[in-house]
Amino acid sequence: MKIVYQGISETGSRRAVNQDRIGMFAGEDAALFAVADGMGGHIAGEKASNEIIFGLKDWWHVHFCKERVRKEELEGTFQLDGTGTEKVETTSVIGQEDACEFEDYVKSLSGCLQQINQKIYQIYNGKEICGSTVIILFLYRGEYAILWAGDSRIYERTPFSFSQLSVDDTWSELAKRTKAFSKDAIHMHPDRDKLLNAVGTFSRLEVAVNTGILKKHEMFFLCSDGIYKSIPEKELKRQIKRLYNRRKKGLDLREIRKLVYEAGASDNLSAIAVSVECGGQRGQAFD
Repeated sequence: MKIVYQGISETGSRRAVNQDRIGMFAGEDAALFAVADGMGGHIAGEKASNEIIFGLKDWWHVHFCKERVRKEELEGTFQLDGTGTEKVETTSVIGQEDACEFEDYVKSLSGCLQQINQKIYQIYNGKEICGSTVIILFLYRGEYAILWAGDSRIYERTPFSFSQLSVDDTWSELAKRTKAFSKDAIHMHPDRDKLLNAVGTFSRLEVAVNTGILKKHEMFFLCSDGIYKSIPEKELKRQIKRLYNRRKKGLDLREIRKLVYEAGASDNLSAIAVSVECGGQRGQAFD
């Protein structure tokens, strides 16, 4: 199974600090991608998002960092100074190897998030709230897992479908599901964007998990709300569909970045695009 991926993380036009962080790690038989969006309006959001990415990096090194992992892949975690852009595009081949089962890795990854949550909660949360959203994509031997807390999102595009795989942990999304308010009332409600779940804000974290089998020519797009709140839904869908150039065999996030800045880039903006060249089935890899 072959994957191509690219990521960006920038401060935007109006914020003084980039509180977003991204992580991208890939080896021969697995890959891990994450977008963490430190909570703006609270203290040390960048510290919370840092803790998440560094914690995931440690988890990756314990389970997959061996001699076969290329140097550039180990350097796929980015910390920005608030003014510049970090962008990497890499191709990685994932093969089959006798190792821990997929489900065990997913449970371990969820446990890792719980440990990170405890650390942020105990160290940074005092009189004020400190936390971060996170969206994670884990690929292993023909399967994928998505783990999240908060309102950072992941979209899936195949040759025949397009969908949002994560569900926002927000007041407005809960109101929609419970049908407690009308659409207009939700839109006008002062708590419509209020986060109900994030890493570090409570002593116990609720980690949502979604799993599936990878498909040929499948693409995943992870992003912070600085992306999807700046671009109309239909236009973002159109741009995600156009991300991968099969003739050039590469990804290009520049147009999405351009649209965010044209809309004012009022928030930090971070995204990772992952394209799966070949599909698979449980426990198997395909050349």
